[in-house]
Amino acid sequence: MRLSAWRREEGLTQEELAQQLGCTQPYISDLERKNRPSPPSSDFLDRLYRLSRGAVTPNDVIFPYGLPDIDTPELQLEAPAPLLDVNARPGANAIRARECQDLAA
Repeated sequence: MRLSAWRREEGLTQEELAQQLGCTQPYISDLERKNRPSPPSSDFLDRLYRLSRGAVTPNDVIFPYGLPDIDTPELQLEAPAPLLDVNARPGANAIRARECQDLAA
């Protein structure tokens, strides 16, 4: 549920909600307008979740437009090459291990 919708449903002003959460009214306003100069802390998200009795989840605040689509090409990662290949010729895994050490150095 959107933060602003829940707050209005509860009959709270931004100032009253801010006092209960230990933040400022402008911060609540920024969250409701999805204008966040800094992400909310996990402690803040936990307090909001408990105060709303689960009606406003951390995802509702962090992703106000919904969760990102994980099928988008930007979010897809290539699987890393295996570090060890059980079917490799003798000594190949040692070579691969040295390559990984060189990359880490």
